[in-house]
Formats: sequence, C-alpha cells, structure tokens
Amino acid sequence: MTSNLKSILLLSFCIFFIALPIQTGSIIQIIIVNSVNDDYRETWNGYEWSGYTGSAISSVVAAVLAWFAPSLIMLVGAGKALTIGGIAFCLSFSTFLYPLKYGYICASLLLGFANAVTWTAQGNYLAMVSDEKSITRNTGILWTISMSSAVFGNLLIVYTFEGKEKINSSTRILTYSILVILGFFGVILSLFLKKFESSKSEDDKIVESPLKGFSTAIKYFTTKTMLLISVIAIFIGLEITFFSGLYSTSIAFTRAFGVDRKKYSGECGLLIGIGEILAGLISMLSSKCKKPGIAILISAYLIYLGTFSCIYVNLPAASTLLETAEPAIFESNLYLALLCAVLLGLCDGLFGTQMNEFISVVYKENSSAPFAIFSSLQSLSGGALFFLSNYIDLHSHLIILATGATLGSIAFCLANAAENKKKLEKTNMEHHGNIEPNNVQKVLEMPSN
Repeated sequence: MTSNLKSILLLSFCIFFIALPIQTGSIIQIIIVNSVNDDYRETWNGYEWSGYTGSAISSVVAAVLAWFAPSLIMLVGAGKALTIGGIAFCLSFSTFLYPLKYGYICASLLLGFANAVTWTAQGNYLAMVSDEKSITRNTGILWTISMSSAVFGNLLIVYTFEGKEKINSSTRILTYSILVILGFFGVILSLFLKKFESSKSEDDKIVESPLKGFSTAIKYFTTKTMLLISVIAIFIGLEITFFSGLYSTSIAFTRAFGVDRKKYSGECGLLIGIGEILAGLISMLSSKCKKPGIAILISAYLIYLGTFSCIYVNLPAASTLLETAEPAIFESNLYLALLCAVLLGLCDGLFGTQMNEFISVVYKENSSAPFAIFSSLQSLSGGALFFLSNYIDLHSHLIILATGATLGSIAFCLANAAENKKKLEKTNMEHHGNIEPNNVQKVLEMPSN
C-alpha cells in the first residue's frame, strides 16, 4: 500500500467520524428543534427556535467565511484546518444536549464556520494527495467511506426514535451525546494526517500570504471555468439543503405514514447514505474508463428529474411546512418515498464526486481557492433555500430543483469542454516547444484579470 493511499484512507475515516454529527443531525434537525420548543416554550416565555432560520444563518456564515478558508489553510495546513473544523462541528451540536434560549443562534454561527473550513480543507487535502491518475480512485474511496457516516448515524436514529411521535429530552440527549463523542474521535484522527506540500516553486511559496489567498479566490471567481462551476455549486447547495433538511422532514410531517413517521426520517437519512455510497463505488469503478465524467453526470441528471417527479406526486405540498393529513396527488406510498431517498443520495454523490475530481484535476496547484468558492456558493444557495422554506411548499422546492439541475448539467458540459480545449492547447505548446512542459500547467491555470 502506497503512502498516498494510506493518507487518503486516513482522511476518509477522519471525515467519516467528523461528518457523523452533521450527516445525522441535519436530517433530524427540524424535528429536534420542534421538540425543544415544546419542552422549553414556557421556560423561555414563548420564545422559540426556528430550524429553517438557524440553517439559513449557518449557510450564510459558511458562504462568507469560505472566502477566507484558504488563508487559514495557508497558515496552519489542511490537516490542522480539519481539526479546527471538526471541533467546531462537535461544539455546535452540543447545544442540543442542554438547550439555552439563544444557544441555537450561537450554534448556527459556529456550524457555518465549521462548514466553511472543513469542506475546503477536505478538498484541498484530496487534491494534494492525488495526481491525475489516482484522483478518480481517491475521490471514490473518500466519498464511499465518508458518506457511510450517514448510514451508521441514521441507524442510531431509527433505533432511538422507534415508536415515538414526540422526541423527549432523554432521547435527544442520548442521540446527540453519541454523535458528539464520535465526532471528537474524528478530530483525534485528524491529528495524524500527514502534511503534504504543494508542488509550487519556492518563489511562489515566499510571496503567498493569507491576504493573497483571499485575493486569489476573488481572481479565480472571475474566470470562465469558475463561473460555470459556480452554476453547479448553486444547484448542489439547493439539493443538499433539500435532501438533508427538507425531504426527511416532509416524510416525518406526512401523517399518512402513521405513528412511526418520525422514525422514517431516520430511515430516509440511512437510505440517502446508501445512495451516496453507491455513487462512491461507481466513481471508483469508473476510474478504469476513459473520461466518464459527462456520462455519469448526465445519467444523474436524468435520474434527478425522475426522482423529483415521483416526490411531487407522492407527498403533500404542505409537508415541508407543518404536519399535515392532506392527500398527495397520488396516495402517499412509503416505499416510493424511501426509494426516492436512495436516488437523491445516489445523484448527489454522482454530482459531488465528479465536481471534486474536476476541481482537483483542473486546479491541482492551488485547489483551496476554487474549493472555497464552490463551498461558498453552495452554502449561499442552501441558506437562501432554507430561508424560503418558511414560506414555500414542497412542490415549489421541486420546481426550483429541476430548473437548477438542468442549468447545472449544461454548465458542467460547457466547463468540461473548455478544459478539454485547454488541454489540447497545452499539448500543442509542449509539442512546438513554446514553453517548458513543467510551466505549461501554471500558465493554463493562471486566472486572467
């Protein structure tokens, strides 16, 4: 086993444990917030937490701070940045152990910081530990192992929520105690991540600074490829918000599914995790194929459209807003709802692995800035959808998602074509000897002013 493969495996298990609280907690957050409000409404003199508003706050904070995440990574390295992000994740979810009146707002701010740092650092570390030959395999390994956390975390939810229409304080404390402890285990693993150096020249390293990290992110944002990637980032932010916070809630709020409908939200999260794992396996298997990215992403797009259509007719329109007994367009079918959960996870995984691979290959020399931009826009669109979730119904969400999937898929095809053209130019430059081969990649990656 090579050193780089050991590093990607350690990174994968590190993210597995760090992501356990967020992968599980986000699925049940609205349900738990409603439970906390029931327990503390009198103590807080009528003050209530708002799950959708809290999620919107964390997303907006993540969107802003993601622009500064490359600076932190330059200062402390990707491994230590993961440690910091993991600690922030655990502290933010600790607020559900012993709720304080304004604790949820503080936790949402901290969660936004954790998201900005953790996912940018993860992408940066993946790029540093991979080359063009191993990136598809490494992306598949990372995605498969890390996303397994959704399966294991939601198994806990299925067990602890079974037969409970209302989640009491003892169940809440038990659930979040386990999640936070496992999250801290991931923090410990992150301390053993090997430090990798960028392949940049010594002169480039000398002039780099936190301020330059921020300015570089701004410059990258104005390039054609990054603008196209931004369209995909916005869509992925929308669909992550939907499947992680809204879809499971809509199942739990559909009274046609009976007294165990809260438990089904955990099963929904578990099945989303299984879909994510399948996507990671597909990514690993596709490493032996030539340029599978377009085919995988278009297939995911078509599955998305079918899944959105099934959800549209299977669940009541009001099920994202409140508990409802109103009928859906067709009679609500639990098995179809759970199948859609698998497909949502599968499609998210296929989109996610392709984008991680694309950014890691195209921006190998400076991946933290593009990953930060991607994370920022993803969080911003997710926050906007969480805010709108207080006012729009399930069917409106699905129309927005179908439109976003279409635009995002078109943008990826255009970005892929643009990069293929750059590779052809690189080959021609090397062939005609106009520039030294070692410097070609730097020239092609350099943001234009």
